[in-house]
Amino acid sequence: MFEHSVTRRITFLAVLTFATAAQSPVFAQADKKTAETAIGPVEMLSQDKGDGTLLGSYLAGRVARSAKDSEAAAKFYSEALDRDANNKFILEEAFQLELATGNSVKAKRLAVKLIKIEPAHKLGRLLLGADAFNRGDYKAAETYFKNTTREPLADMASSIARAWVQIAKNKPNDAFKIMEGLSKEEWAQYFERYHTALMADVSGRQKVARPAFAAAFKRSMRNPRLAEAYARHALASQDTGLAEKILAPLVARALPNPNAKALLEEIAAGANPGLMVADARQGIAEIFYGIGEALTTDASGGDLALSYLQLALIVNPDFSVARYTLAELYDAFKSYEMSIAAFDKIPQNSPLWFSGQMRKAFHLHTLERSPEAQTLLKALIERDKQNLQILQAMGTILRGEKKYEEAVQYYTIAIDSVAAPDRRAAQLYYNRGVAFERWKQWDKAEADFKKSLELDGEQAQVLNYLGYSWVDQNMNIKQAMALIKKAVALKPADGFFVDSLGWAYYRQRDYKEAAKQLDRAVELQPEDPVINDHLGDAFWRVGRKREARFQWSLAMTLNPEPEDRVTIKRKIAYAESGNILGVTAILNQDWVSTMSRAERVFAKALAKQF
Repeated sequence: MFEHSVTRRITFLAVLTFATAAQSPVFAQADKKTAETAIGPVEMLSQDKGDGTLLGSYLAGRVARSAKDSEAAAKFYSEALDRDANNKFILEEAFQLELATGNSVKAKRLAVKLIKIEPAHKLGRLLLGADAFNRGDYKAAETYFKNTTREPLADMASSIARAWVQIAKNKPNDAFKIMEGLSKEEWAQYFERYHTALMADVSGRQKVARPAFAAAFKRSMRNPRLAEAYARHALASQDTGLAEKILAPLVARALPNPNAKALLEEIAAGANPGLMVADARQGIAEIFYGIGEALTTDASGGDLALSYLQLALIVNPDFSVARYTLAELYDAFKSYEMSIAAFDKIPQNSPLWFSGQMRKAFHLHTLERSPEAQTLLKALIERDKQNLQILQAMGTILRGEKKYEEAVQYYTIAIDSVAAPDRRAAQLYYNRGVAFERWKQWDKAEADFKKSLELDGEQAQVLNYLGYSWVDQNMNIKQAMALIKKAVALKPADGFFVDSLGWAYYRQRDYKEAAKQLDRAVELQPEDPVINDHLGDAFWRVGRKREARFQWSLAMTLNPEPEDRVTIKRKIAYAESGNILGVTAILNQDWVSTMSRAERVFAKALAKQF
């Protein structure tokens, strides 16, 4: 939902290959010390007491972790640790998973044991340093933060955390001295400028803060967190114009940034919002959050991102932005229950609460708890009856439940609330058009699709849907082909759109071109049963019968819809028995539609917008 600086992420992520590889076993540590002392599965088996429970718990933990189920993994590693309390390998895995799942009490207990074995353990010392800081023991916090292993991410985190400890001790000069010693790499310099500015603001040195903010913002103008901090700094300096200029781009979007929008409303009301980071506690949480948020964009950094985000929340439990990012990460892992739990911890007075509840509704729907999702959305509608996002979400969930008439009602309320329809309303017309089409109200559906394209003619999904619908009904073929080709031109890597193009050629009996396009569609979307089935049909038509049987057989392994499975199975049976007329008879019937498949894909994509 929130945009961040592409430049910052690219430069920051340049160190991630090294950083994530340098973590302990949970994060693929390969340093010599660990290699010499870690006990692997074979050694565990030889040390097992005979009942297999140690190895079983360990292996179950590995499976759960590979499936991104951190909660289950932590449970299994904890069981393994109960059976072998001195096993460093299991201890380290158990610690990091307890931290990643937010079990700070257990994680701290394990961290104490861990640093006795490995004194410079990065995350262990960061957690114990955060705990000491929370207790007001700044000397212990500084010691824990200072003695971490020399590794880019942890070194930067511990250095900036130590600087914030100096701010807490009212020693800003010492803090700035630490900041000056940070790495000169560009990815690190962003954090140096940003946190120097925050520290200067907290210590009352606005003349130092202003150029530091300006330098950081110049390179990361689309970073909403930095923008909010800079805007609040400007407001503290009575520079309302600068604050509004900084925030304006964040609200001039189809989905405005909630925090920026709320801040502008405070400015308009004449309020004095205060600094975004007002003390050292919030500052330490901010550096942990910043690293965790950046790690969420790296495929290999997910587990580590969880740990840093949890560190941020340990220091500052009221950190709604960190809580929201944590929920998004659980969403990416498909841990929807944990994502819901994180969203529910965001307080109602946070600008992020509404967006979190919207995401929760879609998670409930994904978990097949649609009645709960609808109850939640109805409650949100009572709070804001004209909110387009809620109305659209309600329509989409009802549509997913095949309650098309009810879905149309909510989409219509949303459309009627738009005084002057523009590009933002185009999606509403499309959504209602889909509901009409599914409800067998084609004339109304067609009118909505056309209206959507009138408002925004560059919507690949709408172009594809209308074009495919026309081909489906053997009408407006020339226009239909033009629409589908434009959709493919807009989204050439979308296998579903290419499938539509291939199937349109198939309907026109241009089987050679159909086979060509459908072959490409399968390359783009190899695990879709419908597209593989379509390619099999096209291959059969051009005489490539052995390949056709292969594609149909492959489609059967990809969990097709029950009705599709019956048809595909019949085609395979006829083909294997040499009954060419039987296969041809099936192919001459109405084809298996990809519309419902495209619908499901779209619904998932739409859910990500909220």
